[in-house]
Amino acid sequence: MVRRISTTDPPIPLSEIEITKTKPILQCGNKTRFIIALQGSLFLAALMGNITCWNAALIKVAEIESSPLYEDYLNGTTVDWTDDNLPFEDMRVDLSPIQISLLFAASFAGSALFVLPATFVMKKIGTYRTQVILGSITTAAAALTPWATVTNFNLLLVLRLIQGMCQCNPYPVIGAIVTTWAAPKEKGIFVALLTGYTQLCAVITTPIASYLANHYGWPSVFYFQAAFCGFFLVLWVLNYRDDPETHWSVSEKEFRKISTGKMSAVELANVKVPFYRVLTKMSVWACIIGAICYIYAAQFTISFLVMYLVWVMKWPITIAGSLSALPLVVQFSLQFCTGLLSDKITFINEHTKIRLFCTLTFTGTGIGLILLTFIPSSNTLLSTIITIISLSFLGFNAGGFPKSAVLISTRKPASVMGFVQAALTFGLLTGSFIVPILTPDRSFPEYSNLFRIYGALLIAANIFFVIFCRAETENFAYGDEISDITNVRVDSVARK
Repeated sequence: MVRRISTTDPPIPLSEIEITKTKPILQCGNKTRFIIALQGSLFLAALMGNITCWNAALIKVAEIESSPLYEDYLNGTTVDWTDDNLPFEDMRVDLSPIQISLLFAASFAGSALFVLPATFVMKKIGTYRTQVILGSITTAAAALTPWATVTNFNLLLVLRLIQGMCQCNPYPVIGAIVTTWAAPKEKGIFVALLTGYTQLCAVITTPIASYLANHYGWPSVFYFQAAFCGFFLVLWVLNYRDDPETHWSVSEKEFRKISTGKMSAVELANVKVPFYRVLTKMSVWACIIGAICYIYAAQFTISFLVMYLVWVMKWPITIAGSLSALPLVVQFSLQFCTGLLSDKITFINEHTKIRLFCTLTFTGTGIGLILLTFIPSSNTLLSTIITIISLSFLGFNAGGFPKSAVLISTRKPASVMGFVQAALTFGLLTGSFIVPILTPDRSFPEYSNLFRIYGALLIAANIFFVIFCRAETENFAYGDEISDITNVRVDSVARK
């Protein structure tokens, strides 16, 4: 039937609408929503992996010792390492430090430049289509990377920029999936699964990329990554929908569980949220500041921890690589447990829970980092244990600012999550310079100064978050403006 909605009409919760849904093609035990969350996390991890896999390939790209032509080179034969007649895996490219820095900066620049445009596109064409476009582009870019590497540096730079562009909106995607697919009492576990994409990427991409680069040549890293990302792109095309009601395996029972207390998808699409209104709320700034300080510590764990363990703690590179993976494994486990606890604990209100989990994340990590500065570097074992434990506290983050961002923006998640993503990108970009600038000599005193700064920032961010955070929908998300008069067709729907 057709129902007219005007600005004077109150929103209609889906729980008050009688819905007759066609029988699903295949039922998944009424758990389709969890499959959606898991595949979303893996897809985001694959997109991020297209950027991080370069770390392992870079070592072999310039390493002539690993080329089959190295023996001929030692015997005095002149070898043109960029000869077009050579297969890609035998070719080598000597990249200067400036070129390497530009390649890393290009991916960050791509993310920074396109985070807000991508959020705008998501609001116009939906999460499904946006990710299909970005996933297709980044998959093609990954497959073309070996060719670009040996052909022209500028081409490679453009591909890195494109890869960054395609990795510009994970948090808006997370917000959209949680808001659309999570049942009201399951938002914590959804946030935990989806925000765990960073740990999944590090645990999956880094070891596989290293193995492939060592055994099958550096181009195999990018071919595998293109296939890996392409697989989850196809899965996204086949199995994701912006509206659970239209999904081929969502039963009427599961749809009712998902939709209880929510607005209909049609009415939700008509809510307009100006960007300026989002930034007037201190609860949004609490999430933004929290995101920046969180990503500083998370980036150190993923990108710089292994260097610290080798240069300062004096661990061999093989042992340091294994030790640096431990906090990531613990973080992912803690995120899952945090998500469950955040949903299941009922004797504490949501506001208190997000404060508690944020405090465990920020203050726990901050105190641990500051404590490290008082332990002599000669005490390697104790310092390493404290490092791993303190960085593992980041796993409680699933119940902190990401969940708060979801709760305050239930009606228009892309608006808040777009700014959170911009904050994360800003943190990644600045953090890439902060660590090298503060540790030029790779000494213990320099890293101690870094830990004091990061620790103080985390504790300060926690105080700000505890004061200004909220756990309920902000006024801007209720949308005072709904289109003046909208004709809405609701198929198979009738008032109870």
